[in-house]
Amino acid sequence: MQFNSYIFVLCFLPLCVCGYWIVNKFSIKMADWFLIWISVIFYGYVNVKYVGILGISIVVNYIAYLLITRSKKNRKVFLVGGIACNILLLVYFKYFNFLIENINMIFKGDFNIANIFLPLGISFFTFQQIGFLVDIYQNKIEIVSLKEYLLFVTYFPKISQGPITPYCEIIDQFQDKTKRNINYD
Repeated sequence: MQFNSYIFVLCFLPLCVCGYWIVNKFSIKMADWFLIWISVIFYGYVNVKYVGILGISIVVNYIAYLLITRSKKNRKVFLVGGIACNILLLVYFKYFNFLIENINMIFKGDFNIANIFLPLGISFFTFQQIGFLVDIYQNKIEIVSLKEYLLFVTYFPKISQGPITPYCEIIDQFQDKTKRNINYD
């Protein structure tokens, strides 16, 4: 869904804004979950398969986060493992067919080119999660709940087009209670 499309401007955005403010009046936690779900809907609007890839990426990175924070001896191993998983994801979706084409050309092979679709914004959410893991490793971030992490990764205005933003910049804005109310001025 593009930000300048009729479906976004006339349906999605009003639903998102109104829904958020209504849910926020009753529960801040539920308002955050509402933003997560509306962001997942936004991301999966073009192709539902994207949501599965995003979900797998989030689970792998959150597990890496837990392993890094709970380990005293193997923190670096878990950081490198998390980064490697992210890089492998990018290589597969962005460069696998390119590698196969070049192998076929160089070695006169006939390996089949896979029918791989390129998930929307994969570089943005992958590099954002790599930055998160590095910040965790460097102790720039402390404890992160699953809800905060999901909100950080999936937030719809930036998931498909960036920018790549540090965790603290985004979560601080969501935790600022003054931004949870409508400013009529």
